[in-house]
Amino acid sequence: VLVVRIQAADATTGFSESELSNSVFGGGGDAVNLRDQYLKCSHNQLTFNPTTHSGVNNGVVTVDIRPETITGRDDSTIRNIVNSKLAEMFGVDSASQLANHVMHCMPPGTSGDWVGYAYVNSWVSVFNNEWCTYSSIQMHEIGHNLNLAHSGTQLSNGGTNQYDDQSGLMGFSYSQSDTRMCFNNAKNFQLGWFNDAVATVTQNNIVSVSLKGQVYYQPGVSNQDPVIIRIDVADSTENYYVGFNHQSSYNLDTNEYANKVTIQRYQGTGYALSFVEASLGSGQSWNNGESGEDRIEVKVTS
Repeated sequence: VLVVRIQAADATTGFSESELSNSVFGGGGDAVNLRDQYLKCSHNQLTFNPTTHSGVNNGVVTVDIRPETITGRDDSTIRNIVNSKLAEMFGVDSASQLANHVMHCMPPGTSGDWVGYAYVNSWVSVFNNEWCTYSSIQMHEIGHNLNLAHSGTQLSNGGTNQYDDQSGLMGFSYSQSDTRMCFNNAKNFQLGWFNDAVATVTQNNIVSVSLKGQVYYQPGVSNQDPVIIRIDVADSTENYYVGFNHQSSYNLDTNEYANKVTIQRYQGTGYALSFVEASLGSGQSWNNGESGEDRIEVKVTS
């Protein structure tokens, strides 16, 4: 990962290189950061290390674009200027050659009301000044780079609120430095981190399963209780993903459905929204509203 601090004629990213490095990679006292949180959520399967090019300080480089200015200009214009300058500084054809992920920490003052964005299945992410230091949006935008779509809810009128599932980090992001949270069941299935703790259930079967939260997943251990139950829906492009949203450890700040069994609907592969269908406590149940062979029901017994 390469983190980019930007200096323009009228504004500079509001954090030093060391502050940005600490907020993204840790090492300076910030215990909740992009690198460490992805390591924990993935159980050490995904590591984001600082790039080590000459002239880069602990994963961060300052790009001087003066005499260019920031105030009132579109962030995409500044992003393109910075990418061109990066390529020139390091003697490459494209800034994409410098790291798997390039995070632009934009100075304050660009036009519009925005906090951050990233390109899907790509290498670039852009953050509006202080948002570059907030772990939830770091995880969220890099999640887009990893081909994750948003986590939301389906509205009764057929519309969507694509950020409204706040059990995981592909919902809303939060304007605070540290957020100890991971991803929902559908995203965890897509990421493939718990493949040896996924139980697949087909329709017209009655099964009793003990779930455990992702915090207690044991990598490489066979015959452990599942972290995810995948309900395979016949003749459908979407399946259901069931899990326990354990509010503990590195998922302590989950903002919704804490210590509940949650059910998300997702197409099962690739970039697509997931929708939360239910959150259940002990003794509660959910069904898909169908009858006969098409009926799916989930009940939490304890």
